Amino acid sequence: MRRLECATQRRLETCLRFFLVKLFDGLFQMTLHPGLLRREVYDIGLIAIHWSYLEHTVESLIWAILEVKAPTGRALTADIQMRARMKMLRKLIDARHPPMSEVFKNLQTTVQNLEQDRNLIVHGIWGRDYGSEPSATSLRRNSASPDLVYGEHFPRARMKEIDTNIISTSAYVYTLKGVIEDAIAASRKKSETPADPHPSTPDHSPTEPDAPPKS
Repeated sequence: MRRLECATQRRLETCLRFFLVKLFDGLFQMTLHPGLLRREVYDIGLIAIHWSYLEHTVESLIWAILEVKAPTGRALTADIQMRARMKMLRKLIDARHPPMSEVFKNLQTTVQNLEQDRNLIVHGIWGRDYGSEPSATSLRRNSASPDLVYGEHFPRARMKEIDTNIISTSAYVYTLKGVIEDAIAASRKKSETPADPHPSTPDHSPTEPDAPPKS
């Protein structure tokens, strides 16, 4: 009975593996059906992967500003989309690190522009007319005419530029996180330093003016 069960289990596993191979093979063929080259499918995948890195760095920046550990941070940000996370970050930086507000404003604009490209690339319907560049279309975006569908061409040079910008933006957010963590650490250290029981009286006497330049 034990051998029969093992043999049946192996047979089921073999059938399952065969089914999955056929399933993924069919999906891969369907992916390439619009006329995309393998390298173009690869570029789409890279943008999807690197965008996930950017989302994580934005999340970790929120956690750093709030000074919370990962479990609490995930409870706060796991169900929030990228646009809402950026709005949350803007409010947190304005409230806790106002000198960085202008810097973050520029970052927010960059991320919004990248997000528009990323969403069309990842969620768009891909295709290629004979001899043209690959393009992605979307029924969600308004087009110039009700009879037309919105779409954009994505030659490989543009795809590489978008991917590079996503990577560099992730690195910038990570650097910003380090700056904020250093500022928080310095502030904490300053607050923990005991006050001087005999502070010296500051000298408010006027200083001598600089000597006039020699002629």
